[in-house]
Amino acid sequence: MSPTGAAQTSLRAPDPGTRRGVLETAGAALVLPGAVAAAAALAGLALPALALLVVAGAACLGRSWRRLPQNLPASLTLVTVALVAVAQLASVLGWRLFGSALVVRGLLALAGLALAATGFLLARAATVVDADADTRLGTRPTEPLAGRWAFVPGGVLAAYGLVYQLLPEGRRVEWFLGGDNIRHLWLAAEEGWRGNLEYAVQSSPRAWHTLLVTAWSAEGGSIDGPGLRSLVSVMSTGLWFAFAVLAVAIGVAADLTARRLGLGPRGRAFAGVLAGSATLWPTFFGNYMVLGFETAIFCAVLLAVTVVEVLQRPGSRTAVVVTAAAGVLVAHTWQLVLPAAALAVLATGWAHVRPEPRSRRRWGLLAVTYGVGVLLASPSLFAVTQRIGFDRASIQGVPAPALSGWLPFTLAGVVAVLVLRRRDPLLPVIALMSLGTTFLAVLVALHAGVPVTHYYPRKMLWQGCLLGLPLAVPMSVLTASRLRARVAGGAALRVVGGAGLAGALGLSWVFPAMAVAGPWDHVDGDTVLDAATAPQAVEARVVWLGGSPIQDTVTRVLLDFYRVSTPLDRTIQYPAPVGEECSLFAGHEPATVLSLASPAEVAARYSCVTAPVVVHP
Repeated sequence: MSPTGAAQTSLRAPDPGTRRGVLETAGAALVLPGAVAAAAALAGLALPALALLVVAGAACLGRSWRRLPQNLPASLTLVTVALVAVAQLASVLGWRLFGSALVVRGLLALAGLALAATGFLLARAATVVDADADTRLGTRPTEPLAGRWAFVPGGVLAAYGLVYQLLPEGRRVEWFLGGDNIRHLWLAAEEGWRGNLEYAVQSSPRAWHTLLVTAWSAEGGSIDGPGLRSLVSVMSTGLWFAFAVLAVAIGVAADLTARRLGLGPRGRAFAGVLAGSATLWPTFFGNYMVLGFETAIFCAVLLAVTVVEVLQRPGSRTAVVVTAAAGVLVAHTWQLVLPAAALAVLATGWAHVRPEPRSRRRWGLLAVTYGVGVLLASPSLFAVTQRIGFDRASIQGVPAPALSGWLPFTLAGVVAVLVLRRRDPLLPVIALMSLGTTFLAVLVALHAGVPVTHYYPRKMLWQGCLLGLPLAVPMSVLTASRLRARVAGGAALRVVGGAGLAGALGLSWVFPAMAVAGPWDHVDGDTVLDAATAPQAVEARVVWLGGSPIQDTVTRVLLDFYRVSTPLDRTIQYPAPVGEECSLFAGHEPATVLSLASPAEVAARYSCVTAPVVVHP
């Protein structure tokens, strides 16, 4: 009471774990981001609009501003699964959702306005609730808060991405023009042209592409030169920030693991920042970004999301829904690693019903969530089993890079967790996800009759390594701390170890600069984009720009963008000699070449045809 006898309750800041605190936090988290997201969507700024929707969702999932960063991966998962569901529904209804920029903008704007309106109502509700009123809506006391250092590597990568937006277009996307990126671009363009997500014609899983096509179509993307430039920009930007989310998820998972291992604040900080920074090394980041393994990267994000949910809030309704959503998206991304996602789904489901095994409400939530999940995943699963088949695992694509010492390091850490922490209710689940994916890679290689270093098995080993980082890094920090306490000369060991860690962190945070510093580039971005978007480039069947064969090949494959309506009319996907290039002219008159050379030089090179037509960029 005040000296005058007036109550002071209303002047106190509400506890974030009380009903009023939760309502105020949720309301503030939804109103401004939702309103700005709606405005951005209507203005055609689709990527910022999607980012704001993800941010708003993350704040609500964490029920606290401090927990917003560690919930970004889960929020991205929920936003993506919602888009996949709408795109599949559009296919069932025969509706070309992506055929109208205004429609897509309107849907994103409605989502933003719905979030803003919900936030406003929650904030109004908070004004009539006593500041001390407790509720189950409060942040769960068992839900840990990840340390700030766990977000630093992902933040560093996101900062690079923001700075790169200031660069000229050709320089900014140069690293993206190569590898499988240009083939994923065709898949995205095909879905955008078709207008929805279907598997009757195109059987490749495309959850990642649906997210990007939503942004592209909202920006007015179409099958023409400007549309090609727009799609390259959207996909390169989206892939960069997706990896930033992956770095955040791995860092958070390592921080939460360190907490379960009993490490103090400093140890948890080391574990979080080291694990997140490890993802920025070329083995995980540079190689896979340049080679264009987009679905592998997005699948890693989804699996990392399930790891965080298992460690953060395994028995909650949120964890049940988020892991199920991640499982659905894995089914629409890369089904070979679906067992790892399924293990996380089962773990969170069991943790949810175990406290009250006879609760109809808890079992009902599982039945509804899993039922909807199976319904959403079934089109992709049917396509992969009936039309693609397991034999596709023997296909050799772009050579996947070796994992060097990372594989034995993560395997050792995972096995150590299984042996030393086998009684822990959560850590063995993550260990089995990592080991299971690694073991499955061996089985896939044996069944397909290919070495385990082959394309798909090696990418599965990469997934297993990433899943093992949140366990192996904290175990290493724990081991190092115990050695320092027991070994003579611990102070010297601390100095040497600190210097080594500082150097490793510095290098990992420098590696993303390679995207524009030269090592990642295989083509000249301006030359390729100018050639591929030339007014009559759509007529060309062969490209000869006078540079490297890789540059000619990348430009030629990009021209398939204009022919998405005829999926069987795709060009040779690899550098081809002149004789093989001549076969591309068959059935296409006149023979058209996209080239910087003179007509006489082109005619001399392609003497297999009469009077080839030359299109100059």
